[in-house]
Amino acid sequence: MNTSLSTIFVYGTLSFGEIVSALLGRPLEGISGTITGFKRIRIKDKRYPGLVVTNSESSVSGMVHTDITPEELELLDTFEDDFYKKFKTEIKLENGNKIQALVYIVPEENLKFTTTEEWDRDGFGENYLTDYIEMVKKFRQDYLKGGRKSQDF
Repeated sequence: MNTSLSTIFVYGTLSFGEIVSALLGRPLEGISGTITGFKRIRIKDKRYPGLVVTNSESSVSGMVHTDITPEELELLDTFEDDFYKKFKTEIKLENGNKIQALVYIVPEENLKFTTTEEWDRDGFGENYLTDYIEMVKKFRQDYLKGGRKSQDF
């Protein structure tokens, strides 16, 4: 059994502690961090964002979780599905230290499904957080039963 833990950087819906906890089935303690060279934008007709590469020094804030088990990483991969591409990159922590973390970004072939608009985290929290938590709980239940292979919300 592989017991090595992964470090992830989350920047959208999963940056809400209530959502990532509902998905993984346990509370997580995150560390604030920033990724540079990316922009967080809206996905067309969806409530969640995507992270896209930019040619600038723009940065996106989010949360770093350093204690993700292999099983949880597999669940995250299913949740993020094939729309996103996972890769490892450098994240600057709020204390100034740097860490390597996995992050899910929108690959070039899926940019056609994005907008140029910045994702409104506060607006999401005010308008959709409660319903989204319930959808994520259902996703987790279905996944654990073997019935959910990707998200469809």
